[in-house]
Parts: sequence; C-alpha cells; structure tokens
Amino acid sequence: MRAEEHERLILDRWKQILMEKLIQGGINRIQQIPDRQIDGAATLCYRIAGIQTDVGEKERLGLLKRLQTLPVTSLLLLQRQVALQALTDVVVYGSLGQGGPGE
Repeated sequence: MRAEEHERLILDRWKQILMEKLIQGGINRIQQIPDRQIDGAATLCYRIAGIQTDVGEKERLGLLKRLQTLPVTSLLLLQRQVALQALTDVVVYGSLGQGGPGE
C-alpha cells in the first residue's frame, strides 16, 4: 500500500468517526426537546433518514407524503435539521452532495 492510499484511509476513518459523533450529538439534542415542541417532526426526520432500521421503502414514501402536510412550525424544525446536515456535509466531505451519508 502506498503512503498516499494509507493516508487517505486514515482520513476517511477519521471523517467517519466525526460524522458518527455529529449524528449522535444531533440525536441527543433532539431527544432533549420536549415532546410538545417536536410536533412529530423529529420522529419523521429520523424515520425518513432511515435511522430507525424498521423503516422500509414503502413506509418511507408514506412518511414523505405526511411530511408535506406538516404545519409550518414543524417544517421550520426540519429546515434547521436539513441545514445542519448540509453544513456537516461541507465540513466532513468538502462540499454539498459529494458522497455524504444521505447519498
């Protein structure tokens, strides 16, 4: 293995560790929000992202349809989560949509 490949593997592993910590931190923060403020948005966000392993493709499509009917306050919460994920992608992967966990 060349030194460049070895270095890349090490960097990739550190990126993975950082992403896992960022995701867990985000989950912990959402879990601290009182239920009455979540309005179902965080649960939807988890399920759509596939964090809950029991979600199949058919259910995911149903959840996406439900997402379209959420009140504005819930959508604002989701918008913050999406912005946080986009920022995480930039920090960890260098740019938006370049092989982040959502792809």
